[in-house]
Amino acid sequence: MSFLVPYYVLHSYRYLFFDEPDGHGNLFPPAERRIELTPEEQPYADGIAQEIAVAYPGYELMPPEIGHVVVPDVQHPSKWAGEATIYDCLIDELTLPPKKDA
Repeated sequence: MSFLVPYYVLHSYRYLFFDEPDGHGNLFPPAERRIELTPEEQPYADGIAQEIAVAYPGYELMPPEIGHVVVPDVQHPSKWAGEATIYDCLIDELTLPPKKDA
């Protein structure tokens, strides 16, 4: 949700867990973020979009042609300056998954 413009973004994170730690002691690789949802995810996204439409009348899904715009001179934790998109700036990449046993 944005309070600057009447847009929202729906995206998906996918976390994979290793059975054994990798060479750095990690049990999970970086999350995979997708803006383009899979057919399996789409019904859930549609339900979320309906809830947003009720709670925030007039808001709409941010068009990809806006979300993929590169923001000059902005450095993001996962991108070099001049490579970060509006999507990168709006979606927090630093979210960690819960522990495997949780």
